[in-house]
Amino acid sequence: MTSRSFVQQWGIFAPVSLFVIFPLTYVIGKLGFQFGPQILFIALRMFLSGGVLLAFYKYVKKGSCAFDRKDIPLFLQVAFFGIGAYIPEFWALKYVSVSKVALLFLSIPFFSALFEAYSATAAITRNKIIGLTIGLAGIFPLIIFGSSENTFANFYGITFPELVILLSAAGYSFGWVSVKKLVTQRNYKGEFVNAVTMLLGGLLALVSSFFLEGWTGYNPPVTDWPAFLFYITMISAVGIICYSFYAFLLKYYSATMIAFSGFTEPFFAALYAWILLGETVTVLFFVSLGIVSFGLYIFYKEELRLTV
Repeated sequence: MTSRSFVQQWGIFAPVSLFVIFPLTYVIGKLGFQFGPQILFIALRMFLSGGVLLAFYKYVKKGSCAFDRKDIPLFLQVAFFGIGAYIPEFWALKYVSVSKVALLFLSIPFFSALFEAYSATAAITRNKIIGLTIGLAGIFPLIIFGSSENTFANFYGITFPELVILLSAAGYSFGWVSVKKLVTQRNYKGEFVNAVTMLLGGLLALVSSFFLEGWTGYNPPVTDWPAFLFYITMISAVGIICYSFYAFLLKYYSATMIAFSGFTEPFFAALYAWILLGETVTVLFFVSLGIVSFGLYIFYKEELRLTV
């Protein structure tokens, strides 16, 4: 199936469906932090996810694990910026609400557009800029008139943890632009790229945890190992699905298009809160959703026009 026929068949639904699942990782992560340190949580999560994904790719799909040495810098870029971005993000998640984390991660499309324009992997046209701008404007009703936690004053006076999340979003975007190069230009399978970079990122997180999280000798400060491992297993399962689907979508959509679909993520988070926690969803929710959807539609139509 060509890129154009795939985009015509699935349209916006494919990239948006990815962000129906993503908000669960914030919730699971925050629950897991009750029983152990954040960076160790990330390390074990990446080891488990990467190990399972690599075993599946090699022994079930019979895929090749060969790689060209000249591509090592790209793999390291993904591990350090893409996977490594989770270290500061999950640290900040301890101090910032899940809804605000999702809100701040709406900056990803802008970082993705910048990196893709710089690396010449996707065209950034006037219509795409218009779509991005409308999409960003769509979150303002929730920022200005939303809850006290997400008021404009608090958002404008950004705190250090929130700044850390923005830097994580930039690293995450750069990492996935590098993934696209490996998948579309170097012809690696998405499962292999994700597995290798998860394992490398897990090693980076484990070393960071050892030096930063107050280990006693070789014993990390975990208060309840069964609960800690339970949440690691849950978030790993969700992560494997999301990462694999993300890498698959990069064959047919630009990284910016996929990231822009993440504008819907805070709204799915709000929906989960309404269903599972009984929180009220106001009219502002639907106003913002409509504006963001309109911006996404403009961006999607331009993406379809440029797809060959």
